Amino acid sequence: MMLVKRFGRVGWAKWKKNHETRVKDLELKIYEKELPQLIRWGIEGARRLHQQGEYSLSPVHGSVIEHWKNEANSVVAWANECLIQVEGVKVKRSDARKRYEGYCDATGRKVMPYHTWQELLSTTIGIGATKIQGDYYFKGIGIAFDDELDKVAPFTPSLR
Repeated sequence: MMLVKRFGRVGWAKWKKNHETRVKDLELKIYEKELPQLIRWGIEGARRLHQQGEYSLSPVHGSVIEHWKNEANSVVAWANECLIQVEGVKVKRSDARKRYEGYCDATGRKVMPYHTWQELLSTTIGIGATKIQGDYYFKGIGIAFDDELDKVAPFTPSLR
């Protein structure tokens, strides 16, 4: 029961509790959905405190943040784990993309859109594609062999 005021009169109204509409594990669902915003909020708060001189950063703070950013970025993580520099080898861009998608599926990471993938490879990692006879290739890189990924897109290096 609760006290209700309506049309200038006060009276009692029954409050119906419906336990069946309760969402199971609601707090976990909120946590999963809101985690990136919570982390951003924490980082922004720490940055403001640092700018005001009320907070000092640990000596390893920068390297930890860079590591976290790289791990959160599936393109950078794929490049760090799967790409190797090999002179005289070229990889077809579409084959590399298939391997990237296979890597994301195998590791549970988010696949970046094609344009974003290309841009991150070019700007962040410094790998650009060259057009050869109508197809685009990455030169000077190879993709490390991985049995799980080879099932998705077999890697066959081709010489220049």
